[in-house]
Amino acid sequence: MAKVLYCGMADDIITPMLLVPDFTKLYSICLLDEAFSRDDTWEGQKEDMKQILLEGSDINSWHLEVYRKYHSKHPVTHLEDKSEILREEDNGKCWRLKFKYMGRVREIIYFHHTDFLKTWHFSIQDIAHVLSIGATFPIRNAYLNNMLRTRTTADCKYYDQFLSFRGEVCKKERVRENVVHVNRLRDALIASQAGWGFKE
Repeated sequence: MAKVLYCGMADDIITPMLLVPDFTKLYSICLLDEAFSRDDTWEGQKEDMKQILLEGSDINSWHLEVYRKYHSKHPVTHLEDKSEILREEDNGKCWRLKFKYMGRVREIIYFHHTDFLKTWHFSIQDIAHVLSIGATFPIRNAYLNNMLRTRTTADCKYYDQFLSFRGEVCKKERVRENVVHVNRLRDALIASQAGWGFKE
């Protein structure tokens, strides 16, 4: 029953599915980055994510093409299973996609063209895992800090990729050949008061 929030997710559907395989709801808050769409549109980005889910890997995706522009030997990433799309809707601000993966119905709730440094939608509550992989994550920002304190569980895990954290590292996962650090979010919030650990 884990709920995941990915701030600045772009088209990276694979990482949260590998890091938190038991998730039931994946929330995303992200502005559109045209680089992660084959045709520079939000519709193109959605289609790429659905293709990855249906095929169970990023082998034919724009996502992989983007990475291979910088690292020609970037490997194909496989999920544990292929998915079945059950239902989707997009009201112009929020895309909801229900799908079946590894025998369980799951949902993506993607607030697109939205800045995660603003107040989050009221439905984002009881988050057990927060990801900000590759995104600048200014934890001392008043809105972001308040949202993290009030919308996450007491033992919420925080995942970052490119930033170091000086506290205890609880776990390490290797995803797409990069080390992802996992820390208790509450520790990160305390650390932020000391002024280190995150980019501004």
